[in-house]
Amino acid sequence: MSSGIYNINKPSGWTSFDVIAKVRNLLGTKKVGHAGTLDPMATGVLIVCVGNATKAVEELTGHDKQYKATFRLGISTDTQDITGNIINVKPSIHVTIDDVKKVIASFIGKISQVPPMFSAISVNGQRLYNLARKGIEVERTPREITIYNASILDCAEVNMFSGIDTPTNYSDFVNAKTLQITMLIDCSKGTYIRTLCNDIGECVGCGAVLMALERTKSGDFDINDSRTLNDLGEPLPADSAFSHIDKLTIDYDIATKLKNGCSVAIDSIKSIDLKNFDIEDDNRFRLYCNDTKMNKFLGIGRVISGQLKIIKNF
Repeated sequence: MSSGIYNINKPSGWTSFDVIAKVRNLLGTKKVGHAGTLDPMATGVLIVCVGNATKAVEELTGHDKQYKATFRLGISTDTQDITGNIINVKPSIHVTIDDVKKVIASFIGKISQVPPMFSAISVNGQRLYNLARKGIEVERTPREITIYNASILDCAEVNMFSGIDTPTNYSDFVNAKTLQITMLIDCSKGTYIRTLCNDIGECVGCGAVLMALERTKSGDFDINDSRTLNDLGEPLPADSAFSHIDKLTIDYDIATKLKNGCSVAIDSIKSIDLKNFDIEDDNRFRLYCNDTKMNKFLGIGRVISGQLKIIKNF
C-alpha cells in the first residue's frame, strides 16, 4: 500500500473530501486523510496523508498558513465569499487604497475573530452551515488567531458587478466603480480569510466579498512544489511532517525498548545528536535507528521527567 504525504494543488469547485475520495480511488486505499480544509471555491495547497502517514495529520493541521486572497469592496454576501447570496451593496467611491492599507495594518498581530455561520464548526452537535442554510444564526465564540503579515499585491478599479450576475434589486449599481484588492496573508491555523476580508470591508465602511482564494503555503509545504490530481508523483516520507522537530538517532537496543512501549532515561542514551542542545522536559524528537535491522524513522519521542518515550509510532 502506498504511504506518505502528498502536496496537492486543490482545484476550484472541489471539496477537500472530493480530493480525498479521488486519492483513495487513484491509490486503491481507504486510509487517506487531509490536513486543513479548504472551501470548495479555494485552490492551492492541500496536504493529503496516505497509509501510515495519516498519523501525521494532527501535526500538519497545526502549521501556520499563507494565502493569496482577492476581495472586492462594496458587496456583502451571507457566506462572505462570492458563492453566497448578496445581502448588501454599498458604493465605495469614498474609499481610497490608503484607507484600506491602514485598516489592513490594524489587523496584523493577535486578534479575535468570530467564525462565520457558513463553516463546519459544531455548536450543540449541529454544523453551523446547516443552521445557516435554514436561516438560523447562533452566537459564536470568538477565536484568537494571529495575522503575521498582510501585504497588498494588486489593486484595481473595477465595475461593481464585473463577472457577477447582477441581482435585479441592485441593477442601479451595474456601472458603479469599486476597488478590487489582492493580498498575501501569513496567518495562524484556524484563520477564516473570507471573514478577514469581510471585516476589512466593514472597517472601511462599505463591506467586502472574497472573490478568489489560493493557499500558497501550509507549514513547509509550498504551492510551487504541489502536484495535480492527474500527476501525484511520489509521496514525501512521513517524517517530512516533523522537519521542525530536533532529530535524534539511537542505537538498535534503545530503539527496540522504545518501540516496545518502554521508557528510557534520556541520560543513558549515547548519541552525537544530544550534544547539540540542552535537554528539557517536554522536548520532542524525531527518532531514527542507526541499524538497518529496523526502519530508520521510528516515530516521535517526548522527554517526560527525564525519560524518553515514543508518543507516536511510525
